[in-house]
Parts: sequence; C-alpha cells; structure tokens
Amino acid sequence: MTSRRRPSEQARPLPIPIPPSMNETIESYLRRLAVVNHVSYGTLQRHLGLDPARLGLRIRPGNLVRLVAVTGYSREQLIRTLPQLSNRHTDTARLADWPRPACPACTNRHRGGAVTRYYPSYVHACPKHQICFSGG
Repeated sequence: MTSRRRPSEQARPLPIPIPPSMNETIESYLRRLAVVNHVSYGTLQRHLGLDPARLGLRIRPGNLVRLVAVTGYSREQLIRTLPQLSNRHTDTARLADWPRPACPACTNRHRGGAVTRYYPSYVHACPKHQICFSGG
C-alpha cells in the first residue's frame, strides 16, 4: 500500500527564506530564492512541482501550498506581494500588465539579484531616487 502525501509534506523548507518584494513577479521571486539558496532555478521549480519546460509560470493551489511550505511565508503574505497569484497584475486600473525591472537603488536591500515587478502604467521613474525604469 502506498501512502499519499499532501503537497506541503513533500516540499522541504529552504534553509534561507527571503521575502518577496511588493508587486514582484513570481519568476523574479523564484530566481532570487534559488540564487540565495544555491540551487538552480529549474531544481527549485521541480521542488515546487512546477514544470521547468513550460513557458510561463502558473502557480496552481497545490503549488502554492508547496511555496508556502518552502518559504515559510503565509498564503496571504504571498498573495498580497505577488500579484500573479491573484491576477491583480491584469487589473489595469491598478497595475500595468507588463513587468519592469525595479529601481536598482530600492532593490539593493533584496537578496538574490535584480527584482522585476509590476507598476501602475503611469509610473516611469522611482519617486524616491528619480531613476527611470527601463521598458517603461
């Protein structure tokens, strides 16, 4: 008889959890998480139950349970900061439907490399550092 495990039991927590940046793309967050924990992006995707061969990331409920288990952040925290989990990035009244690199000065405090996030369509420069975003 084989025992069926829940998805959260199959996913082991990473040794170094890092918080997602506000309005960060899932891909950006997973890439930074992989870098900080010294694993490949593809390995992390497989650990989360995602198919590295597929184009575009789609986090299903089972994958979200694994992401919660791996990072230690609650489902609500991840949904609030990663707009793709709730489709907030398609709400053009709030955010433009295309991600852009974040201000390097603002994201220096985020470990793991550059951050890509969704911004409102009218934002083209960092209000704090007055640095223009590329692709805006």
